[in-house]
Amino acid sequence: MRLPTAIIRATLAHLYLAWIHPFGDGNGRTARLCEYLVLVTSGVPTSAAHLISNHCNQTRDEYYRQLRYASESGGDVTRFLQYCAEGFVSGLEEQLQYVHDRQLRLTWHEHVAEQVTGRDVEMRQRRSLIANTLLGRGVIPKRTIPVLTPDLAVAYSVCGPKTLTRDLNELVTLSLIEERDGGFAARDDVLLNLLPLVVDESGSDARAPSLGHG
Repeated sequence: MRLPTAIIRATLAHLYLAWIHPFGDGNGRTARLCEYLVLVTSGVPTSAAHLISNHCNQTRDEYYRQLRYASESGGDVTRFLQYCAEGFVSGLEEQLQYVHDRQLRLTWHEHVAEQVTGRDVEMRQRRSLIANTLLGRGVIPKRTIPVLTPDLAVAYSVCGPKTLTRDLNELVTLSLIEERDGGFAARDDVLLNLLPLVVDESGSDARAPSLGHG
């Protein structure tokens, strides 16, 4: 079954059960279960089959408004279908973004491990921790870095400011971080050279975008 048809069937199953309201309790849960069942049996992966249900739960006020409109309009289901479809697409986009960010971070961590070398284990751990922690955070003031996370606080609890300066300077030399705007930021632009090529809609080669600052 094609995905649009599956979404329509699942949404209508949910809506009709909500209209019928056959039980004294648990009608919403039953409607969501039927919706999930229709999607799964139509070939939608279990990781995505719950997305409409999540959307309805996260936007509950709008969900009830759409239910009420579908009932009071005499059975016009188009707005409810659009509402659920938009929630499904939004949920997929969030999942894809999560997977994309995880891939970027894994690639970055591997790159950092390759660049940060030396016999001093504690030194490698400190520098790797800084580079990995700064990824996606934008510009962080130097004074904030040693207390940015509990792990960094522990790592620098027995070190002086000169150690932090040496670590930051070495990471700049390795092109893992850069100093700008009064602080330091991860060189996440380096990720562009580490990612595989993808083909855009025009057929041209391009690289996946880097991790946005959070």
